[in-house]
Order: sequence, then structure tokens, then C-alpha cells
Amino acid sequence: MTKHQKLSLLFAAIGLLCLTFAFGILLSANAYHLLRSGKYEQSLKNARQALPIARLVNKTWVSGLKTIVAANTTLLSLQKIQENVDNGETPNITEFAGNLKELEVSAQAVSVNIENSKFLTSLLGSKLGKLDTAIETLTHVVPLAQYFTEGEKTLLVLLQNSDELRATGGFMGSYALLHFNSGSLSEILVEDIYDADGQVQEYFEPPKGVAEFLSGGKGWRLPDANWNPDFALSSQDTLRFFALASRNHIDGVVAINLPVVQSLLAITGPITLSDQDIVLSETNVDQVLRADRDAFFAGSTAKKDIIALATTQLKLAVAKLNTEEKKQIIEQFRQQILRGNVLVYFPNQELEKQAQALGLSGSLGPQTLQSNTLFYYPLESNVGINKVNAAVTREFVMTTSDTLTELGISLHNNSTQDGYVNYQRLLFSPGQDIEQIVVNGEQVSEFDRETVTSSTGQQYDQIGFLVTTLPNNITRIALTLTHSADFLNILLQKQPGTADTTLTSITQNGAKTHQLDQSFLEYMIE
Repeated sequence: MTKHQKLSLLFAAIGLLCLTFAFGILLSANAYHLLRSGKYEQSLKNARQALPIARLVNKTWVSGLKTIVAANTTLLSLQKIQENVDNGETPNITEFAGNLKELEVSAQAVSVNIENSKFLTSLLGSKLGKLDTAIETLTHVVPLAQYFTEGEKTLLVLLQNSDELRATGGFMGSYALLHFNSGSLSEILVEDIYDADGQVQEYFEPPKGVAEFLSGGKGWRLPDANWNPDFALSSQDTLRFFALASRNHIDGVVAINLPVVQSLLAITGPITLSDQDIVLSETNVDQVLRADRDAFFAGSTAKKDIIALATTQLKLAVAKLNTEEKKQIIEQFRQQILRGNVLVYFPNQELEKQAQALGLSGSLGPQTLQSNTLFYYPLESNVGINKVNAAVTREFVMTTSDTLTELGISLHNNSTQDGYVNYQRLLFSPGQDIEQIVVNGEQVSEFDRETVTSSTGQQYDQIGFLVTTLPNNITRIALTLTHSADFLNILLQKQPGTADTTLTSITQNGAKTHQLDQSFLEYMIE
């Protein structure tokens, strides 16, 4: 072979190699694009075809493709679960949990490989934070998914109506029990809260607020069990009642507040409940699920039949959405979690830690309260047994000086018929004293006061008193507290089930407007 022939052969080999690499890059880019477009099977095929080429180059490319493969298999397993539900078959989350674990491992490998490459770190620096956040989320989600693939498990889902506001987001009008057997969802049982309550014969001493305004001399009952502002402790109280109603061995509790359902219907559009001759929409879902409390009785099926049918139709409506609309569903669900409208509790302490890390635990106060921070949590509970909170809005004004803080609360009742009877509470960090409470210009001299402990072990002071707001009226509450001058920050907690609220902070530096649209809002006093 001549020198010229050898060079020609070498150039041909280099050209073929370049074409192969180019083809691999094209396949990889196409796999990523198809994944984002929701074409998971095509994306999976492209990624797998590109893998042998990537192995000739470097491990970062390989781990990236493996992440795309794992993401596709995870999403395809989710689609399979949805198809099972649509076809009336028993869905199984075992495959999904396994794929989720594979996705976590692959994403971690990508992160490590990028961090070990100065070029990639420089190129992708701004996106590394998002990748790390995704990996952190997967680290906490995977154990939760895997837990429900092991043996028999039961999940309690509480449907809380925020139009009748309570501490954790709303009145627990209905619930669902989801039974899993080795990852298969074997049964969904939807019931009215009074079905279980009617089977509880024991008497429990009611907490303050419930005793005076809700118990009717009958003690503490299941419908009012979510009185504690800490969701973990509230869930423990609720599970105690469920156990006495022969609904025990519950492995997890999920609370879903009304705004979650409303936000889903805003994206899917109205759904028809043909068996009930009802069209359910974002604007009327609260009214459809609303019923006369006096008409409830153990064994009644009207409301739970509507809820079961609505759940089925909503799942079908979500399945028909396009990729962009499904992304909107995911984003809206994320926003509702930030607002505290999806809460989770696990009796298993290790799983509860995962829920806390994901921001789902609904704990009273932060995980750790800094010593230089003043904490406040204004909390409403509708004890008027009506759904007036659909027409109630609120505003906060926080005025802080060196040793004095005044929290102003304006409650606007826009209902033309119903009054708002509210057991108003304020929880605040130790080291403060109540100077005075004024409602509509009149001082409140009698109020409940006690020290409460959160599920994280932090102690808080709590006061409570009754406030009534007539139809088409405003109630103005001013709570003045004294404290030392050592504090630098204010931390305010938002109540689940309430709409986004405007807070005006007034300090020596002037006034500033904040939007309380997440579970916590923190700002500096100076």
C-alpha cells in the first residue's frame, strides 16, 4: 500500500469517526428534544442508539444519556399507571419506583462528571443549581415511592374544604383510603367524615376553642380533629379517631385543600358528571361539594358518590391534556405545595424526615428558629359552621419598633348573607408578652392563652379569642406585643387554605409591601 493510499485510508477513517460522533450528537440532541416534547418512546429509542457512540468519547456524555433513558422510562411507567386507571385495571407503582431510583442514580452521575470537568462547569454553571435541586428532590421522593411498594400499605387522603377554614386548611368534609398491596393500588374507598365519626364512642376533652364553640357538650369529635396548627400533630390526633372507627393501620396522611382542585379545573376546564347531571368547574366546585351540615349522617352516600365520580372524570381530563398543559399542571401543583395546600405526614419517622425536606410536612414554625427572629402565625378557624370563607379576604400590617410590635389584621367579609364567626389565634415565639388586643376599637380583656410545642420540639405561645364579622363588613384586629431590642428579623407563617395575602411592614426605615404567597415570609426589621 502506497503512502498516498495510507493517508487516504486514514482520512476516510477520521471522516467516518467524525460522522459517527456527529450522528451520536444528533441522536442525543434529538432524544433531549423529544423528551421535552413528551414523545418518550421516540426519545428513549434515540438515547439508546446514541449510548454506544457516547461510550467511545467520555463518561459525562454516557451519564447524560442514561439520565435521559431513566427519565423516559420513569415517565412511560407513569403513563402506564394512568392507562391502567383509565381502563379500570389495578395500577402498580413498583416499576415507577424502580425507574425513579434509576433516574436519581443517573442524575447524580451527571452532576459528579460535570463538576469534575472545568469546561462543563464553566459552560453549564448557571444550570448546575437546577440539576442539584432536582437530585435533592429525587433523593427524598424515591424512599417515599419505594415504601408503598413493600407489602400492604394504606394512605389516608383528607379532602379539606377551605371555604370553612380550619387550622390545617379547611374542614375535613370527606376522605379517601388508598390501599396498596406490593405496589398495586388494590382499593380506593371514599367516605364522608361522618361515616367514621359515627363509629367513635369514646369521649375526648376538647382543646380550647373547640370546647367553647364547636363541641356542643359532646367533647372533641373527628370532624374537628385538625385543630392543631402543626400538621404532623394534627394528623396524629386524626389517626387516633380513625383507629377508634376501625380504620387503623394507616401508613401516611395527605391533606389536599380546595385551592388544589380549583387550580386543576382551571387548566382542564369544566368536567361533566353525567350520572349526577352536574358540570364541575373551577368556579362552582366549592358549591357542588357544599352541603347542609345538618343533612349529613353516617351512611349517607350522596356527597361521596359525587367525589368518587369527580375524581374519575378529573383523571380522564388530565390524561387528555397536551404536553404543555401537563407541564402547567405540574407547575401549579408545585405552587400549591409552596402555599401549604398539599400536606403530608408519615408515622414512620424516616419517611417524615423526607416529607419535611420536601416542604410537605406543614409543621408549626420553621425547622429551626433563629434566636434573633420574631415569629408570628395568625391563625383563623371558622366556628360558625358555614362556608363563608369563600367570601373572606384579609390584610396584614406589621409595625415594629425596638421593643414593640403591632400586628394589624383586617378581615373583609364580602358575603351578603353569612357572618364570619372566627376563633382567632396568634402563635408567636417566646420572649414576647401580649400588651393588648383591640378589636374594632374595643379592648379584649379575656382570651385563651397557653404554650404549645411543635412536632420539631420548638415551643410557642398561643392566644385565642372569638371575632365575629357581619356580612358586608370589616373587622380590624390590633395585637400589640412587647419584646427586647435584640431581634433583627420578622418571620410570618401563612395559613394553609388562605389566599395570597398582602403584608405591609412598617419599620424605622419606612413602609414596604410584601406578598404572603408561600408558607413563610421573612424580612429584616432594620
